[in-house]
Amino acid sequence: MAKFLLLLASRIAGIVKAYFSRVAADGGTTVDDAHAQVVYDDTIGNEPTLIQSCDSGKATALYSLLANPQALLETYTGSAAAYSLRSLSASTTNVVKVRRSGDDAELDFTATEVSDGTLASWVTAGGGTEDGFVTTWYDQSGNTNNATQATAADQPKIVTAGSLITQNGKACIEGNGSGRLQTSDIVLSSDLTMVAVASFDTSAGNSMAFGGTSPTTKSYFWRVGVSTIRLRNDSESGFNDFTVTIGTQDLFFARREGTTIGLSVNGVETTKTENSTQGLDFTINRIGGGYVNVYDLDGRYQEMIFWNTSQSANRTGIEGNINGYYNIYP
Repeated sequence: MAKFLLLLASRIAGIVKAYFSRVAADGGTTVDDAHAQVVYDDTIGNEPTLIQSCDSGKATALYSLLANPQALLETYTGSAAAYSLRSLSASTTNVVKVRRSGDDAELDFTATEVSDGTLASWVTAGGGTEDGFVTTWYDQSGNTNNATQATAADQPKIVTAGSLITQNGKACIEGNGSGRLQTSDIVLSSDLTMVAVASFDTSAGNSMAFGGTSPTTKSYFWRVGVSTIRLRNDSESGFNDFTVTIGTQDLFFARREGTTIGLSVNGVETTKTENSTQGLDFTINRIGGGYVNVYDLDGRYQEMIFWNTSQSANRTGIEGNINGYYNIYP
């Protein structure tokens, strides 16, 4: 059986290349090479170092991991729904479907095609105002609960005047306060975790990143005023309010574990005992908006992931993975 040698090359600006060399079964001539960039590990010296040899199955798994260091869902499994403009899973293909304004054509795009200019070029080729609107944000959890919007006037934007909309150098979806994406009900019961990379326009006092529309549920993640994030579960009359510093781009990590509810903003968590009027479930069917289609997000969003379990033990790992890609905070 052919063997693979995993080597590490020299550090360059905090990045190393991991090299896989496949050698013949007799240990002789190298027959091919592949490489991928990975975050530098300070526990390994700067000089090329043989880490291990392994059979083809293990080498394939190692290569997949190193080639896709952002594959968050490969490490933190079991999500109920997951939306992003980057690939969160090794099985992810298309991440978004876009309608262009020039001729209303629609096309799917991978994460690479979003970031490398393919998406913007396709939108520009359609002519007109050269704007691109999201019709589908694909669920990467494996549950195929895609976030969609068939009504053109309610579709959030991803390309404007031929240019990809970005936040801190990464692609994002932009809401103007009067549009949102819709999903089938994502019902989170008992312990739960909700993660979002989003920005709220500073001129908007009331804006929801996600929520549910039913009058009997009214779940939402709501920015109220300048510095309050409000969480509300199904069928209750009170709120869980957190006073936080809201920046131009933030990583929010909300979780419930028993009667404890926590909100982490950019790695700093505040916890409290949940309001006694809270319902058990948190039902989500709007992304970039909330219940009864009011207080739609006036701002930008890049990633939203939901688990029907508490991920408090994994919080720093999940936040580290996300921040490592988006570079939101030091």
